[in-house]
Amino acid sequence: MCTGFLLVVLAAGLASAAVVPLTTPQFTTAISEGAWFVEFYAPWCGHCKRLAPVWDELAEALAGEPGMHVAKVDCTAETDLCKVFGIRGFPTLRMIDGAQMYDYRGARSVDALSAFAKAGYLVEPEYPLPSLQELEPKAE
Repeated sequence: MCTGFLLVVLAAGLASAAVVPLTTPQFTTAISEGAWFVEFYAPWCGHCKRLAPVWDELAEALAGEPGMHVAKVDCTAETDLCKVFGIRGFPTLRMIDGAQMYDYRGARSVDALSAFAKAGYLVEPEYPLPSLQELEPKAE
């Protein structure tokens, strides 16, 4: 009984610091709350594979930041979502905050990524979030 409780507590602690995999059906709802630093990636991409442990570490580093989320979108599975966002290369890193998004073009270190996520993105050019209406399921 105690072991099961301990596993639940440990799993809950890990979940709060984990990178959130986003899919098309949940994307719009997820990004409506807080700021989301999103990696658009392809599993076969070498640069993405090298970034993966850094991205995981970033999620842990930002776990205590209120309203901050670190996520990833697999563009080989979520092709329509990545098309709407105009993803042409991997990985593409974007901060989404409200109705605005900001491209990250800096170093791929936890410190640099963390500084951008905490407020550095606010000095970058902003772009309006693309319309996600076409991704919503259509009533038949």
